[in-house]
Amino acid sequence: MPFVRRGDIRIWWESHGSGPPVILVHGYTSNLRTHWKASGWIDALAASHRVLAMDVRGHGRSDKPTDASEYERAVLARDVVAVLNAAGVERAAIFGYSMGAIISVEALLQHPERFTRAVLGGMGATWPNGSTCEGEPAERPVRDLQRS
Repeated sequence: MPFVRRGDIRIWWESHGSGPPVILVHGYTSNLRTHWKASGWIDALAASHRVLAMDVRGHGRSDKPTDASEYERAVLARDVVAVLNAAGVERAAIFGYSMGAIISVEALLQHPERFTRAVLGGMGATWPNGSTCEGEPAERPVRDLQRS
Protein backbone atom coordinates (compact mmCIF):
# COMPACT_ATOMS: atom_id res chain seq x y z
CA MET A 1 0.00 0.00 0.00
CA PRO A 2 1.09 3.58 -0.53
CA PHE A 3 2.60 6.42 1.40
CA VAL A 4 1.35 9.96 0.97
CA ARG A 5 3.95 12.70 1.30
CA ARG A 6 3.40 15.89 3.28
CA GLY A 7 6.59 17.85 2.87
CA ASP A 8 9.39 15.56 4.00
CA ILE A 9 7.06 13.30 5.99
CA ARG A 10 5.61 10.06 4.63
CA ILE A 11 2.24 8.91 5.98
CA TRP A 12 1.37 5.23 5.51
CA TRP A 13 -2.21 4.42 4.53
CA GLU A 14 -4.19 1.48 3.21
CA SER A 15 -7.48 1.02 1.37
CA HIS A 16 -9.78 -1.98 1.85
CA GLY A 17 -13.21 -2.86 0.46
CA SER A 18 -15.58 -0.76 -1.60
CA GLY A 19 -18.62 1.37 -0.95
CA PRO A 20 -19.10 4.61 0.95
CA PRO A 21 -15.69 5.74 2.25
CA VAL A 22 -14.72 5.86 5.91
CA ILE A 23 -11.32 6.89 7.25
CA LEU A 24 -10.01 5.40 10.50
CA VAL A 25 -7.69 7.37 12.81
CA HIS A 26 -6.10 5.35 15.65
CA GLY A 27 -5.13 6.43 19.15
CA TYR A 28 -1.81 7.33 20.75
CA THR A 29 0.97 4.67 20.70
CA SER A 30 -1.10 2.48 18.38
CA ASN A 31 -1.10 1.91 14.63
CA LEU A 32 -3.55 0.79 11.97
CA ARG A 33 -2.47 -2.85 12.19
CA THR A 34 -2.93 -3.18 15.96
CA HIS A 35 -5.88 -0.86 16.42
CA TRP A 36 -7.98 -1.51 13.33
CA LYS A 37 -6.80 -4.75 11.62
CA ALA A 38 -6.13 -7.09 14.55
CA SER A 39 -9.35 -6.03 16.27
CA GLY A 40 -11.45 -6.86 13.18
CA TRP A 41 -12.68 -3.32 12.47
CA ILE A 42 -11.23 -3.16 8.96
CA ASP A 43 -12.70 -6.52 7.90
CA ALA A 44 -16.11 -5.70 9.38
CA LEU A 45 -16.31 -2.26 7.78
CA ALA A 46 -14.79 -3.36 4.44
CA ALA A 47 -17.75 -5.69 3.90
CA SER A 48 -19.84 -2.63 3.04
CA HIS A 49 -17.47 0.38 2.89
CA ARG A 50 -14.24 1.55 1.37
CA VAL A 51 -12.03 1.70 4.44
CA LEU A 52 -9.05 4.06 4.51
CA ALA A 53 -6.77 3.43 7.47
CA MET A 54 -3.63 5.40 8.22
CA ASP A 55 -0.69 5.26 10.57
CA VAL A 56 -0.69 8.68 12.25
CA ARG A 57 2.74 10.32 11.93
CA GLY A 58 5.04 9.07 14.67
CA HIS A 59 3.33 5.67 14.63
CA GLY A 60 3.52 2.41 12.69
CA ARG A 61 5.04 2.71 9.22
CA SER A 62 4.66 6.50 9.02
CA ASP A 63 7.71 8.70 9.51
CA LYS A 64 8.60 9.81 13.01
CA PRO A 65 9.84 13.41 12.96
CA THR A 66 11.74 14.71 16.00
CA ASP A 67 10.38 18.28 15.91
CA ALA A 68 7.48 18.62 18.38
CA SER A 69 5.70 21.10 16.10
CA GLU A 70 5.21 18.24 13.61
CA TYR A 71 2.70 16.70 16.05
CA GLU A 72 0.32 19.62 16.56
CA ARG A 73 -3.37 18.80 16.09
CA ALA A 74 -3.65 20.98 13.00
CA VAL A 75 -0.70 19.20 11.35
CA LEU A 76 -2.11 15.75 12.14
CA ALA A 77 -5.53 16.78 10.81
CA ARG A 78 -3.95 17.89 7.54
CA ASP A 79 -2.44 14.40 7.28
CA VAL A 80 -5.96 12.95 7.37
CA VAL A 81 -7.03 15.22 4.52
CA ALA A 82 -3.87 14.30 2.59
CA VAL A 83 -4.86 10.63 2.81
CA LEU A 84 -8.35 11.46 1.50
CA ASN A 85 -6.76 13.37 -1.38
CA ALA A 86 -4.33 10.55 -2.18
CA ALA A 87 -7.21 8.07 -2.22
CA GLY A 88 -9.26 10.31 -4.52
CA VAL A 89 -12.02 10.65 -1.92
CA GLU A 90 -13.96 13.93 -1.79
CA ARG A 91 -16.08 13.17 1.30
CA ALA A 92 -15.90 10.39 3.88
CA ALA A 93 -17.13 9.38 7.27
CA ILE A 94 -14.38 9.69 9.89
CA PHE A 95 -13.90 7.32 12.82
CA GLY A 96 -11.33 8.36 15.41
CA TYR A 97 -10.49 6.79 18.73
CA SER A 98 -8.73 8.50 21.66
CA MET A 99 -6.03 10.75 20.17
CA GLY A 100 -7.53 9.81 16.80
CA ALA A 101 -10.83 11.34 17.92
CA ILE A 102 -9.07 14.58 18.81
CA ILE A 103 -7.36 14.59 15.41
CA SER A 104 -10.75 13.87 13.81
CA VAL A 105 -12.38 16.85 15.53
CA GLU A 106 -9.56 19.07 14.28
CA ALA A 107 -10.06 17.71 10.74
CA LEU A 108 -13.79 18.47 11.07
CA LEU A 109 -12.96 22.03 12.12
CA GLN A 110 -10.51 22.57 9.27
CA HIS A 111 -12.52 20.89 6.51
CA PRO A 112 -16.15 20.18 7.47
CA GLU A 113 -17.02 19.89 3.77
CA ARG A 114 -14.85 16.75 3.52
CA PHE A 115 -16.78 14.66 6.05
CA THR A 116 -20.25 13.10 6.00
CA ARG A 117 -20.38 11.98 9.64
CA ALA A 118 -18.11 11.24 12.57
CA VAL A 119 -17.64 8.54 15.17
CA LEU A 120 -15.56 9.84 18.08
CA GLY A 121 -14.62 7.26 20.68
CA GLY A 122 -12.66 7.51 23.90
CA MET A 123 -12.05 11.24 23.55
CA GLY A 124 -12.96 12.35 27.05
CA ALA A 125 -14.43 15.65 28.12
CA THR A 126 -11.24 17.72 27.98
CA TRP A 127 -8.64 18.67 25.41
CA PRO A 128 -5.02 17.66 26.07
CA ASN A 129 -4.32 21.18 27.41
CA GLY A 130 -6.99 20.64 30.10
CA SER A 131 -9.67 22.93 28.65
CA THR A 132 -13.16 21.56 28.25
CA CYS A 133 -14.74 20.79 24.88
CA GLU A 134 -18.14 22.10 25.97
CA GLY A 135 -19.09 25.34 24.30
CA GLU A 136 -15.93 25.40 22.19
CA PRO A 137 -15.96 25.58 18.40
CA ALA A 138 -15.23 21.83 18.27
CA GLU A 139 -18.89 21.17 19.06
CA ARG A 140 -20.15 22.98 15.96
CA PRO A 141 -19.05 20.54 13.22
CA VAL A 142 -20.09 17.56 15.32
CA ARG A 143 -23.56 19.04 15.94
CA ASP A 144 -23.87 20.01 12.26
CA LEU A 145 -23.11 16.42 11.25
CA GLN A 146 -25.75 15.19 13.70
CA ARG A 147 -28.34 17.31 11.90
CA SER A 148 -27.46 16.15 8.38
